[in-house]
Amino acid sequence: MSYTLCDAVVPDQSVQLPRFPEQQQYLTAEELLRLESAYRAIDKKPLNNLNWQETELLQATGHILMAGLLASRQSDAPEREARVTHSTQEARSRWLAAARTLLRKQGCSRTPTRFGKRLDIKVPDLLQMATANPIKDTVVSMGGNVVPWTEAEDGEGLVASCGETRLRLDYDELFDLGAETALRSIAKQGPALVQTLLALACLWLEQNRGKSHETYLTACASDVLRYQGRGEKENGGYARDDTEEKGRQVYLLSRINIVRGEVRRYTSVGNGKRGKESIETKRIGPLIVLKELQCERHESSVGNLKSVISFRYHLNEQLYEWLCGTEQPQFTKVSGRLLRYHPVRQKYHILLGFCLAYYSRVNQSYNHSKLNIKLPSLLKLAALDVPALNVPDFLASLRTAFADLAKDGVIPGLIVDIPENSSLSAREQIVGGALEYPPLPTVRRRAEQAGKTNTKVKPSPQPAKTLP
Repeated sequence: MSYTLCDAVVPDQSVQLPRFPEQQQYLTAEELLRLESAYRAIDKKPLNNLNWQETELLQATGHILMAGLLASRQSDAPEREARVTHSTQEARSRWLAAARTLLRKQGCSRTPTRFGKRLDIKVPDLLQMATANPIKDTVVSMGGNVVPWTEAEDGEGLVASCGETRLRLDYDELFDLGAETALRSIAKQGPALVQTLLALACLWLEQNRGKSHETYLTACASDVLRYQGRGEKENGGYARDDTEEKGRQVYLLSRINIVRGEVRRYTSVGNGKRGKESIETKRIGPLIVLKELQCERHESSVGNLKSVISFRYHLNEQLYEWLCGTEQPQFTKVSGRLLRYHPVRQKYHILLGFCLAYYSRVNQSYNHSKLNIKLPSLLKLAALDVPALNVPDFLASLRTAFADLAKDGVIPGLIVDIPENSSLSAREQIVGGALEYPPLPTVRRRAEQAGKTNTKVKPSPQPAKTLP
């Protein structure tokens, strides 16, 4: 009885591979050619430079050869013949698994099956964020640690108040969204919800620019993950847990309503100047209007379950007006890197980056070249409270966030002045901290939108608006 390496590729019909029942029981001709190239590459490498996949393949190959030597020895003993057959099956299983692991590592396995239509999108270089007061209050209510969420009087939702904005998150018994689940979701996923909200708004704007705010966009959870720059798996696509988590975030955002919010408007006096301010307090509703959300599970060719989360949504009318309306748009443009920060490890990056962009938009009418804000005022703006314990760690996290925001171009030119005197405690250093940065790109003035220029002499810049 002879046994060769090629016999392991297409086993006998009577031989089963119980360890890997979900995989194909043979390799394709293309995979064999690539595996042959992999063997040649391994042969040229020193043993101490092999990765674990290559080492496993060599060891499995040795088992195959040993099984062939044992099988070539003639014996009539039934017990020994059974042991040889079992060893051969084990060697074949191990070799086939090692070969597939190496091919998958090198990207040589079959093209992954994709389900659902994919939008033609890429990670944005610039992110256009609505920075009106109700949006800021919504963001800090989800991402900060100061604004409390309490149960509504009717017992059918959670409510929160921040500034002049009142929010409500409605329960949904059908999807098991009760008080405990809602509170846990906001506490655990607040920064991730902020990123998802910004991504959905900007993605809709890219796909439907120039159309009515009621125009629906059909997207998948994987589209949002790609838009946020999340890396795909080695064999393509995203993990089922990631897509389902993103779908839950989209659904949760659709349940958050702005029950009361201030809408500011300004009369125009010509030459792009603002006139009298009028404030209207009204119900704005959900920022993301969700039409439908579907979850489909498909079984891939290797037996794994994949979830396809698809949904149809459009923007709230007031959010659309803030982003690209003609009456009184209020937005700021920052680097798309803000969407790619980790929502847990880099939560301060997300919240502080948004608040610095908001502060730039608030001060846009003063024509100043530099913005200044005290660190305690920024933390109050972001609804972040200095913890009672581990203040040095909190200060270190703030320093890291500011350094990354400047390095990544989210807040370019950001200068942080925090005293490092050894005689000062971490809390005292925070109190004495200040930040300075140039204004960010915001909404253009009406004169610039109309192509007009102001020929009058500009007044001297006024100091930046300071927060209480």
